[in-house]
Amino acid sequence: ETALVYINPLSFPWKNPTIALLGLAFWKWYMGDFKQLGLSRSHSVWRTLIWATVLTLISKFVLGDLIGPLIDWLTGITPDYSQYQSLIGNFDAVFGFWWKAMISAGFAEEIIYNGVLLVGLTQILSKSSYGKHVAVIITAVLFGLAHYPQGLAGIISTGLIGLTFGYGFYPVSYT
Repeated sequence: ETALVYINPLSFPWKNPTIALLGLAFWKWYMGDFKQLGLSRSHSVWRTLIWATVLTLISKFVLGDLIGPLIDWLTGITPDYSQYQSLIGNFDAVFGFWWKAMISAGFAEEIIYNGVLLVGLTQILSKSSYGKHVAVIITAVLFGLAHYPQGLAGIISTGLIGLTFGYGFYPVSYT
C-alpha cells in the first residue's frame, strides 16, 4: 500500500479495498483458507466486539488525548488534517466521506495490516521466540509510514495505533 501512495493508480476509497482483495486472493491461493486471518465463524462475536471497543477506547483516549499531544509537543509538529477542512459544518460531505472511510480504513486497512501482513510476517518469523513481536512492530511501522501525508506526528500516532491494534489482534484470533 505504501508504494501505491506514490503511484496512486486508484483514488480514495478504492485503493485500500483493491489491495485488501488482492491480499485475500493471494492468501486463499497460498494458504487455502482465511482462519489464520481471524476471518472464521469460530470466534465469539461478543468477544470480538468487546475487544474492538476496548482497543478503540485505548486509541481514542490514551493515544489520541494523552500521547497525541505529547507527540505533537516533542516533534513540534501537529498532524496535518487540512485535506479534511471541507468537511467542517458540511453534513452531506461528512456522510459521503464517512462511508468511504469505513470501507477504506475501517475494513480494508485492517485486512491489509492486521490480517495478511501481520499474520504473514508472524508465520515467516515464527521460528524466533520474538517473531510475533517483530511482526507487530514491522506492521505498525509500515502502517505509520502509509500515513505520511499527515506528517511526522501523524506517522508516529498512526504507528502507535497500529501497534495497539496489532497486539490486540492476537487475543481475538489466537486464543
